Amino acid sequence: MIQDGSLTPAPYEPAPPDQTQVASTWWSPYRPFLIPAAALVVAGAVAAGALLLVLKPAVSIEKMVPATVDVAAIANLDPSASQKLNLLRALHRFPDTSTDQKLSEQLDKALKDTGISFSGDVQPWLGPQIALAVSVPASGTDAPAAFLAVSRDDAKARAMLAKLRAGSQAKTYSWHDTTYAGITITVGSPTAGAASPAATPKAGAVTSLARPKAGAYAIVDHVVVIASSEGLIHDIIDTDQGRAARLVDSSDYKATVSKLPADRLAMVYVNGKSVVAHLKDQLTTPLAAGLAGIKGLGDAEAFQGAALALTARPEGVVTEMTVRLDRGKLSPSTREALTHPGNPKAVIGWIPSSSDGFLAFASLNRTIQSALDQAGSEPAVKQATGVKWIADLRDPLIADADNPVERLPARLKENVQRTVARLVASRADAIVTAWDGIAEEIRGYEPKAGITVIPNGADYDDFEGLTYQPADRFRITHTGSFFGKRNPRPFLTALKESELESVVARFVGELPTRDREWAETLELGDLLELLPFGSRRRSLAYQRDSEALLLLLPQAGERGTPVLPGKIFEYLAAERPILAAVPPGGAAANLIREANAGVVVPPDDTGAIREALLGLEARWRAGQLNGSPLRPELRDRISRRRRVEELSELLLDVV
Repeated sequence: MIQDGSLTPAPYEPAPPDQTQVASTWWSPYRPFLIPAAALVVAGAVAAGALLLVLKPAVSIEKMVPATVDVAAIANLDPSASQKLNLLRALHRFPDTSTDQKLSEQLDKALKDTGISFSGDVQPWLGPQIALAVSVPASGTDAPAAFLAVSRDDAKARAMLAKLRAGSQAKTYSWHDTTYAGITITVGSPTAGAASPAATPKAGAVTSLARPKAGAYAIVDHVVVIASSEGLIHDIIDTDQGRAARLVDSSDYKATVSKLPADRLAMVYVNGKSVVAHLKDQLTTPLAAGLAGIKGLGDAEAFQGAALALTARPEGVVTEMTVRLDRGKLSPSTREALTHPGNPKAVIGWIPSSSDGFLAFASLNRTIQSALDQAGSEPAVKQATGVKWIADLRDPLIADADNPVERLPARLKENVQRTVARLVASRADAIVTAWDGIAEEIRGYEPKAGITVIPNGADYDDFEGLTYQPADRFRITHTGSFFGKRNPRPFLTALKESELESVVARFVGELPTRDREWAETLELGDLLELLPFGSRRRSLAYQRDSEALLLLLPQAGERGTPVLPGKIFEYLAAERPILAAVPPGGAAANLIREANAGVVVPPDDTGAIREALLGLEARWRAGQLNGSPLRPELRDRISRRRRVEELSELLLDVV
């Protein structure tokens, strides 16, 4: 073992009570019971090889899981010697788990809100296996769940349970003991007023008014069981004592798990037949019954079961998964897709050797196409309701100027988007696009319906009550986010090179961390003002109350040329001069020139940006920068009201 750290239990120090409550979820009523359980499941999976427990009780935890369970997760805390060695090698690569002592500290941190600690309260009794068993809930009910952990010292396990019961999270329960089949079960029932949140919650905490549900715990045949109900513990006892069927004996479980490696750290099993049955039950609800087009679950009905195994190998921790399908229930396109396994080397070859892990998918395009084929000749909502489908595309599906196509994930995303583009082209009853470039992209897929270009528009009413107040500095303002290829650096460089001390560049929405840190090296001081995100009204107020506005769009080869973003219409409605660093021959540049609303320069030309900034500042200093009101004809043509009229005409034509 590592000599600079140890898993020896530390002296017990009571943890201070924590009154923070969280927002309600399906499991929140069981929080006092299941949070320690869930934390232990995670802790066990991560710490398996590091615990090196040598005392093995005779019980096998798998044999206590009832056959009625839909999801079962089992972690082996005392795996084979090779698994231990490989896992320790992997865990010790990370700073937070580089020694046994640090690993123990992380486990203590995971349990800090429960009033118990791993090193002082759990490790002294924890045996070689832990498990989590969950059943899919019926509609409108909570999911039955139970945590199981083998005990190598029942007395110490009872002490931990008693401490957990006395903790702050369990004080809203009244406790009593019952007996079933000779085993004592401690049951907790919520007391009156248990639904009320803490009187003085911590600042920023989200409180929940959900009423806690009953929970229970017991020690069954040297296994600690913490469950969401007393009845579930009865089922576990019956399974252990041979009066109820066991999950490990079911043919579906055996057939699914048999594909996994026998020597493993952890395993998760999903009963596919049961999950599908519950989903089909949901189709009998009044809402689903009203959607006459929904006939079934498609390929999902072929799902028989799935299992996942976690193993430690010399090269790292590996996850292996197997899925059982009934091929007779698969659609022809899916059966065809399954006969063409992907080539993992096509993806793995791009992954750096220094990576700590990776997740790769193959044949993704076939999978998506098969799912689309199952929708039939119409998309799901259209098929279910009979309504017409108008596809409104405000951004390109594929040739997005902000998409970093030099990166593999971006190219993979574009391949997926091509499938979506084919879906739009073949099945939409009408297609609306925000600019001509998007229309041209869709035309390449030979759409069956006509394409109408309805750009974004200017809503002048949004600026009612907002005024421009002249200032003693030249304020140039950019509003919005930076993502993809959008780049503030050429402008910031031009600002530095201009040597103008009267200018302040305001970025409403701040800058990405990498750009903010880069800007700090320019030492711009009070020339740069970074303002946090706020309401849209606040953003519009900054636009109107500026000497000039800054518009930045990337060239991105030819992709940036047709882009006509919604922001340009806000800027035009604000009626302040625009410094537009945009593709000079593009749609945005042409509209700004038509409106005589500002200066257009190439987005990456620092010198041109600097000269444009100097020119605008000189006009402001000379009192000649008096706004940029729109001509009445143009003002009407680009208004949001006119866009709504165009869309309403299209809707009437389609219907």
